[in-house]
Amino acid sequence: MTEATAELIENLQRSASTLLGQRPIAIKDAVVLIGVIQSLNEWMVTEIAGLDESDQHHVYSALHSLARWTVSLLTSELPSDLGLLKALLSLLTTVQVHLQPADAALAQYSVDDLPPAANNQTDAAELCEVSQFVDRMGMAFQVLEGEGVDDEAMDQDDLELFLPRTFTPLMTLLTAWIRSELHTINWATGQLSRCVRTEADGKEDPEVERSIHAERRICLRILALAGIILVFFERLLANTSDLAVRTFLDLLRALDQLTRAKLSIPILPITESYIDILEFVCSDLTVRFYDTVVLRYGKDSNAQQHEEISKDKSKKKNGKGKAKAKSRVQRDSALVSNVVYQIEMTEKHVNQLGAKFKTPLAHYLKRSTARDF
Repeated sequence: MTEATAELIENLQRSASTLLGQRPIAIKDAVVLIGVIQSLNEWMVTEIAGLDESDQHHVYSALHSLARWTVSLLTSELPSDLGLLKALLSLLTTVQVHLQPADAALAQYSVDDLPPAANNQTDAAELCEVSQFVDRMGMAFQVLEGEGVDDEAMDQDDLELFLPRTFTPLMTLLTAWIRSELHTINWATGQLSRCVRTEADGKEDPEVERSIHAERRICLRILALAGIILVFFERLLANTSDLAVRTFLDLLRALDQLTRAKLSIPILPITESYIDILEFVCSDLTVRFYDTVVLRYGKDSNAQQHEEISKDKSKKKNGKGKAKAKSRVQRDSALVSNVVYQIEMTEKHVNQLGAKFKTPLAHYLKRSTARDF
């Protein structure tokens, strides 16, 4: 059944490519086929665990081919159609796990007690294409906004794929996917304490070794997702809506939950992968967040918002417009306060962890010089 499904997916891929070649009259039909392909892909992933090793490699080969096909479409000359972009991006976030090598991907179905340890290339292979797409989208946003980009970026033809109306829907789709990934990370973090018995013998104990492996996998995924959020801030995509800041808040909560989990497991050491995400999230990413706060939510931004409210008074429906603008200011203020509070709570738990293991961690925490936004 799985082999027949893999063959069907290949036929649908060819049909979708043919339809896209007949643009723009067949774009809607291609979008429908892409949705069907995504559904078939999700079904095959649920079936792969019950197959023998040879069938697993055969099915994964088809899934890997689908992932590469999706990437090739997104990097080709596509029409500027929002429905098509959303369908391809949704498919990419679903199949990105199939971009890594087969041995690493199929290790999770291994009967061994300890599958091969994750490495930095594992998550990079999965998420690099999503990160590159976000970077292209951010570059196009900067070009349309007239922000400073180099001449080489201005000459890229693939930036014509993005239009002003496409950024908010695509940001909604991307941030929803990232927050879903972070939700899965929170669940995985909650299982760490269940993997280690309080009477475990030490680092050589299989349960401890298994937990260290699981924690490293969690840290690598957090780091990869943090890299995508950094692109949101660097390319000014965070200025389009508050979605990037809300996603950053969820990332901080995931890091804080991991830190508290490590506090509750005395035998689980401070690993190099954990220090890597501390250094990246609590320093580089936090600094970018503060820059975004000043631009989007700071004093100058508030002054502009109050000026817009004053202009609305001269209109007939000034009451409704004023209330809407005031509500937005209050919502933004609450969001920034929540993020700053979460940063401080995360720093508090990181310092507690460092004190518990007598390992200095405070120098990985980048303090803002001022929080008068």
